[in-house]
Amino acid sequence: MSNRSLSSKHALPPNPAWIEFERSDGDPSLWPSNTTKSVDREGHVNYMRVAPVDDPLSIKWRVEAGKALAKLMELPGERDYVLKDWPQGYRMFDHNKGPEAAPRHDAYLVGSKLVAKFRSVPEFIPHALWLLQDATGDRTNCKCKYCTKAPSQRAITFSMGLLPKRTPSVSATPPRRAQGPVRAAKQRENRDREQHKPYAAIRRAPRLPKQPAAPKANMLRERNADLRAAYGSSGMKIKRWFREGELLWCALSVPIRGKDGDKDTIAFWPGLVEEVRLKSEAILRDPTVDDKSVVMNGMADEPSSPAGPPKDWRATEHPSSVDPGPILEGNPPIPWTVHQSTVYKVKLLAVSYSYSVRDDHVLPYQAYAPTTELLNAVQTVPFEELDVRAERIASFDPCPAPPSTPEGLIGFVSNDSGLRFNEAAAPYAVAVQIAATLAGCWTMTDGWEFKHSVGPTVGPMTQSSTPGRIPSLHDVLTASMDHNAALHAKADSGSISGLNALPKLSMAQTVTQRRYQGMWWGAERIWTDDLIRLKVARSQIAPEGAECIFPPSGPSRQTIEYNSRLGFPNPDGKEYDARGRGVFMKLEALFIADVPREDGQGTKEQVRASGMLYELADVDWQDSEAERSGQMPETSGRAVEPVGSLSSGQGPLGQDTPVFPDSNAATSSMAQAGPSLSLPQVDTATSFIPQDKLSSIQRSSNVQLSRPANSERYPMPPAPAGFKFRPILPPGHESVISLTLISGRYYPCLLSHPLLQPIVDGALVHASECGGPMENEHLWAMEGLSPGYFNCVDPTHYKKDRLQMMKDADKEAHMELEVHWQERQKEKAAKIEDQHDQQLMDVGP
Repeated sequence: MSNRSLSSKHALPPNPAWIEFERSDGDPSLWPSNTTKSVDREGHVNYMRVAPVDDPLSIKWRVEAGKALAKLMELPGERDYVLKDWPQGYRMFDHNKGPEAAPRHDAYLVGSKLVAKFRSVPEFIPHALWLLQDATGDRTNCKCKYCTKAPSQRAITFSMGLLPKRTPSVSATPPRRAQGPVRAAKQRENRDREQHKPYAAIRRAPRLPKQPAAPKANMLRERNADLRAAYGSSGMKIKRWFREGELLWCALSVPIRGKDGDKDTIAFWPGLVEEVRLKSEAILRDPTVDDKSVVMNGMADEPSSPAGPPKDWRATEHPSSVDPGPILEGNPPIPWTVHQSTVYKVKLLAVSYSYSVRDDHVLPYQAYAPTTELLNAVQTVPFEELDVRAERIASFDPCPAPPSTPEGLIGFVSNDSGLRFNEAAAPYAVAVQIAATLAGCWTMTDGWEFKHSVGPTVGPMTQSSTPGRIPSLHDVLTASMDHNAALHAKADSGSISGLNALPKLSMAQTVTQRRYQGMWWGAERIWTDDLIRLKVARSQIAPEGAECIFPPSGPSRQTIEYNSRLGFPNPDGKEYDARGRGVFMKLEALFIADVPREDGQGTKEQVRASGMLYELADVDWQDSEAERSGQMPETSGRAVEPVGSLSSGQGPLGQDTPVFPDSNAATSSMAQAGPSLSLPQVDTATSFIPQDKLSSIQRSSNVQLSRPANSERYPMPPAPAGFKFRPILPPGHESVISLTLISGRYYPCLLSHPLLQPIVDGALVHASECGGPMENEHLWAMEGLSPGYFNCVDPTHYKKDRLQMMKDADKEAHMELEVHWQERQKEKAAKIEDQHDQQLMDVGP
């Protein structure tokens, strides 16, 4: 818990019911010793103030913890339960650090022999519950973050049902735009709009009676080129991740420094990819390279994934380094080799400049966010030093050519005065605003109509069928699933007479379905056949296994041995399995489904995505014989672990509105959970249902409907080091979900990108009290090492195309910032007028 100041208004409720601890793992010798206030030469303090049990800070913790524990223990009555005291050996401390007049306050509950310190009430609650209920003192029964070594406190609070419906949350992306008239009107509109849960279901992959012909629509060359570049084999150190029109962060060759060093430095500028080029350059061969390691096709062997757990579970490595080139038998080695890389022409936002940037100087939009210190520094630049004229903003050059003289270059790089930062403040604010607005838009692209004649289907079709309307493929599939479910239910009940009442099958008919080859989803261009991240955690998808869903993979043999060598308690526990990681989908199809309206008046169109689902399993994990043979898993748990409800915006196609099938149908559904980069995490999803898996060899009809019949499938990208992609459903099944469950694309080996390596290294080596790995969940989520809801987008504004997105984002960003700057100008004028009046009063008559 961190605050600039602590409130003194916390008090005990009248006539509280006390909760007392009979057991404790406390030890007073573990209390900190620096409890005496001392002021250094700079007027700063750094000490631990003892907060007695009747201190307002302690009272706040005791009241909140007591309320939660009473709920978990199902204590009787509606009284106000409060902790009477801390467990024996515990004590509350208030860490005071910073200027003596206004130090920063961090609350710590210290004394446990098992946990160094608890930083918040939610962290302490599971441990307190263990002390109150477990007479054995077995630490493996404690569910707190530290005893289970769980990666996220949010997941634990979620599982205990204590997460509030709406709480402030720090997002991993730039803050929301400043309030203005237009923004306020949109918020009112969103509040008035009815909120819905997203759709998600598991079904058998559609198998049409007649093998479909290849689609008449042509597969886009752009799509084929993007997918081959991302998933094809290559000796390039960094594959071509980005596609024309995508939003990304471009590293500035010379960062624009503020007054606080690196904290408020403008190191990245948002931009749009205008052009992608392959660059080839001849370089001298490294004489230390062993020629025997070179294969005859001229590519160096890529290192395989390690057989055991990685040195650190967060660490990943890029494939092989520079290609050593071909070696011809009988000839001396060629003294040079060819190195290939990608060069992007990037149009920087808000300014009139484009630059060619190497692939190691750009990052995905979701992989970086301006720091709070940087945004505060931009907002606090004196208004008189801001030049907000449109022509001056457009003419600012974030990457000017450096001066030719050594003296000028030193001043240019150091920029101690901060004048260049003040010049960049207005253009940078506009650029960040445009990027945030653009990330909130979406649209479907490259649609085509698929028509096909199918055999007997259920009649009547569905509730959405209307006289004279051509049924869609979704109607046919839904009706067939309802029919099969009814047959299954009647057969299980032993009732034969009821079968006569089932819907009759109609004759063969022509069905149509609107399909798409891709979409713009916030900052990213997503194609069918892309591997995408979903918002849900693996623990939310049948955590114990269910019908049509395999249970999560556990720790492998080598991982268990690794944990045992390190002395971890319960080395084969569930905390080391796939539950805490993300879920991926190989996107097979994007299509429109006709679903009934909530009021029962007709139907509406929704865009759905389908494909097979994967989890991250240890690279040496071995599936059971039944799973390897593709047998249906037996039901051993719930198919869905609900954790709340989703509230999200809705586009013209209504992609956010779910339709939940009947409980007897052959599909399962649920709502999904997960925060977004553009909204506080708890404002987006909260529960989800699992979906598909298809074997890498067998093709579903969806695959045939979405690409030429004889085309090859694109290979799976490499998984993070130490892991492999494991399908979680049997062959012949697929997932159908609403678009709102999509977090974004998967970027292989992103965490070893040169621009992110310092952040990753720092997170891995820093002590837990300094943040450590848990402070960077938004980065781990990009590779699926954490659930997708830690880093996802929630586009809510539908646009007709990408060009319209860019125009509207530019217009809206300028308009809202102009309103903000006008308000600042008025404040400045009012301040000057007040000073003038005060001077007149001082002079007197």
